[in-house]
Amino acid sequence: MNDDALVRRRAGGRAGNKTRAGSSVIDQMPWRIPVNHDRPIEPLDADGIQAIHKGAMRILKEIGIEFLNPDAITYLKRAGCKVEGTNVKMDEDFVMEMIGHAPESFTITPRNPDREVIMGGKHMLFVNVSSPPAAWDLERGKRSGDFATFKEFMKLTQYFNCIHIAGGYPVEPVDIHASVRHLDCLYEKLTITDKVVHAYSLGAERVEDVMEMVKIAAGLTEDEFQAKPRLYTNINSVSPLKHDYPMLDGAMRMAKRGQPVVITPFTLAGAMAPVTMAGAVALSLAEGLAAAALLQYINPGCPIALGTFIATAWLFIIIPKGFFPEEDIGQIQVSTEAAEDVSFPEMVRLQEKAAQIIRQDPSVTAVSSFNSDQNTGRMFVALKPKNERQPMKTVVEGLRRKLRGVAGINIFMRPVQNLQLGGRQSKSQYQYILQSVKADELNTWATRLQERLRADPT
Repeated sequence: MNDDALVRRRAGGRAGNKTRAGSSVIDQMPWRIPVNHDRPIEPLDADGIQAIHKGAMRILKEIGIEFLNPDAITYLKRAGCKVEGTNVKMDEDFVMEMIGHAPESFTITPRNPDREVIMGGKHMLFVNVSSPPAAWDLERGKRSGDFATFKEFMKLTQYFNCIHIAGGYPVEPVDIHASVRHLDCLYEKLTITDKVVHAYSLGAERVEDVMEMVKIAAGLTEDEFQAKPRLYTNINSVSPLKHDYPMLDGAMRMAKRGQPVVITPFTLAGAMAPVTMAGAVALSLAEGLAAAALLQYINPGCPIALGTFIATAWLFIIIPKGFFPEEDIGQIQVSTEAAEDVSFPEMVRLQEKAAQIIRQDPSVTAVSSFNSDQNTGRMFVALKPKNERQPMKTVVEGLRRKLRGVAGINIFMRPVQNLQLGGRQSKSQYQYILQSVKADELNTWATRLQERLRADPT
């Protein structure tokens, strides 16, 4: 043996780091689903919990929830709920009977059975972040989301054992048209990863396409697909006390085929919900339980989960303040609206005409456009870096002038902000919201407010 081989090498320095690192890129624990053995935190005693429960039941029985989906209304009428237009009232006995059908926990099995996850009980699941508009790293800095970056994040999602589910898009690939984006993204999810995938509940086409793609990837028949959960979706309410058309449509389609729906109301106490935490929680539970009752009536025993998150606007109320200064992050949100009797093909044509004008602007690098329903649509506009274009205010004003020539459609633009008030979709940066359980009273005060705002010279 060579004497040099007997020389003890020091363990430190770059050689030592290389040895300790081994062949793995990042050392990590094996794949497993954590179980939380600790008791949950109980901020309220039994009486407090019962008071919130009664508050939620009172909301459902006396105020009701707006279901903006005709099929949902048909099901709830058939169930014996009190329906007035889109407003649905349901009593406690009906709600608790429906909730009683829901399983305590359920297992979701992807194309690789070794990656199945248990949702419910004391099991804890971690999911990649969903739909941020931009990505950032040390080498390339901050940039608008694109398909290449999306695929990079999906590879990371597959690599890390602490990420159990390939949820929504880890960054929004704005360089792919929204009408087909789900097809490209789900193809990459199902080929790059072997984990449980998520379907955005944004109407029939997206949900049905994703379910079919999951079936194909796992080589399943329809009976095998419906025999157990294979993917999931989540829906948000439109607080206060409202569920919109596309999310209800997607949720009902998933429930009919035995696939899980996670119901996650989002409320902002002091803006979209009562300012007190107890009132906000009661409202949020009422919204979630209403959707859960609908899905259990459609398919008793279908897998569902209920979660809620509540932020507070109380600080905005008690602290003297002005509005946030407008920020230029290089992104513009566009809302479009045509007459209610416009045909869908005409709406698509008008929106595409507006999108083409925006794409031709020298400050614009990408435009993502899709139609929400019969007479409305949205666009997401990514601008070039600041040193290659005019300031945001100048760009927006220039686009507005160009778009005035598109007859038959109203176009509303607002710069995307990292920090904003409220959680609602809006056509402008600020909005007033009036709420009342009495329609005539609401119409009276809405008219008065409009008149006063128009009379204000500022």
